[in-house]
Amino acid sequence: IFNKSLLAKFAWAMDVEPEYSF
Repeated sequence: IFNKSLLAKFAWAMDVEPEYSF
């Protein structure tokens, strides 16, 4: 189950810092 806040955080991280590793 994907949480919208988690998805938003992922999108934000990818947009701001493409090399960000989870």
